[in-house]
Amino acid sequence: MEISVFIIASGSGSIGTGHLSRQLEVASSAKLKGLNVFLMGHLSSAWLERFSSIGVRCIVSREFPTSDEVLRQALSLSLNPKLTWIIRDNYGLNPSFNLDMSQEYPHLAEFDDVPKSGRIYEILVNPGLSREQYSPEEDQILNTGTAILGAKAAIVGSELRELRTHRNNLTSNGAFKGLVSFGYSDPTDASSLFWGCPLSSFTPSWEYLLGPDYSGSLKTGMAAKQKKTFALEGPLREEYFSYQLGIGAGGVSSYERAFCGIPSINFALIENQMGAAILLEENQAALCLSTFESESVNSAVERLMDVSAWGSFRDAGMDLVDGLGAERLLTELLERIR
Repeated sequence: MEISVFIIASGSGSIGTGHLSRQLEVASSAKLKGLNVFLMGHLSSAWLERFSSIGVRCIVSREFPTSDEVLRQALSLSLNPKLTWIIRDNYGLNPSFNLDMSQEYPHLAEFDDVPKSGRIYEILVNPGLSREQYSPEEDQILNTGTAILGAKAAIVGSELRELRTHRNNLTSNGAFKGLVSFGYSDPTDASSLFWGCPLSSFTPSWEYLLGPDYSGSLKTGMAAKQKKTFALEGPLREEYFSYQLGIGAGGVSSYERAFCGIPSINFALIENQMGAAILLEENQAALCLSTFESESVNSAVERLMDVSAWGSFRDAGMDLVDGLGAERLLTELLERIR
C-alpha cells in the first residue's frame, strides 16, 4: 500500500521560511516511514536542494497555489485519493480550499493558530471548522478531525533533538551570550529595528543571525559595542547550544530556542506568531514583548539573567517542548488511512 503525502508550503522574504523549516522535518520523517512525499510551493534554490536531497519531489509554483492548481497537480501525479494526505501549511483556515480539495482528496491536514484566544492549535487533521466557529473549550475534536495542540504540535528537527540528548544539562556561570534571530528572511526587518534599540551596559553580548534570505538593512560583519552580525546558510544546529539568551519572533524558532534551553524574549510581529509567543510566556518558558522600547527590553533581559530565574525559564521551555509534533502528525495520518 503506497501512501503519499502532498505538502503545500512556501517560503520567501515576504512570508518567512518557518513553514518550510517544519515541513522539511515532516517530509524527512515521512520518508523514513516509507511514504511518498511531494512538495508544492514557492522555493528558493537552497530550499529546493534541501527537500530534493531527502527524496522529496518538488513542484515549484507561486506562494499560495489555489485549490484548482493543487488538485490538477495531484491528479497529474496519479495520486490515489484514498491513500494520499494533503498537508497545507500557509496559515489561515480556508474552508473553501478544504471543500474543493475534499471532493477529490478527502484526507486533509492544515497548520494554523488562533492568536486571539491565547491557546493555539497548530495542526488540524481533517479540519472541519472555520476560524469563526472554533471554540477553545472544544478544541480536542473538530467535527471528524483532531487538533494537535500548542507545544505538542511544535516541530523540531531530528538533528537538534539528537544534539539535546547530549547537552541537556545546560548551565550558566553568569557569562551570558545572546542570539538575536528573526528567521532566515526576517520579512519585517526586525533585526534592524532591534539593532537600533539602546541596550544597557550590563546586558550580554549579542550576535545577530542574518539568514540566507535576509534582505533588510543590516549587513554581515557589522560590529558595534556588544553587537555583531553573522550569516548562516543552513539551519541552526550545534550553534544553538553556545547561547544562554535569545531574542526573536514567535513561531517555529521560538519553539526551537525553548527546546534547546535558551530563555528568550519573543516578539509577535505578525498575527500568526502570537499564539506561540503567548503560549510560551503563559508556561513561564519565555517572555513576550510587543515593542522594541529599550526600557522594556532591558528590563526583560535583566529578568532572564537572574540566576534562579534563568534556570527556571530554561527548564520550563525544555519540559514544555519535546519537538515531536511531526511524529504525532504522522501517527495520526497513518492511523486514519489504514
